[in-house]
Amino acid sequence: MNAVILKIEEIRQRKGITKTHIATSCGRSVPWYSDIVKGRRRVYLEDISAIADSLGLEVSFSFSHKVSDTLSSVIVS
Repeated sequence: MNAVILKIEEIRQRKGITKTHIATSCGRSVPWYSDIVKGRRRVYLEDISAIADSLGLEVSFSFSHKVSDTLSSVIVS
């Protein structure tokens, strides 16, 4: 399972929120959310944002670590 989805599932279960609630809040079906959790469906940034909203969470993204790793592997002295 994707690390982000794993964290979302942990929070969902801790808060006692159902998969049905998340799917409904996102305007989607329960199988849509279940497929994301099971890794059968690709999850997009807008999906993560909608799921986070349904859990009452704020989402912040940082790509600086990945970008710097990529740049350092590409730069040749």
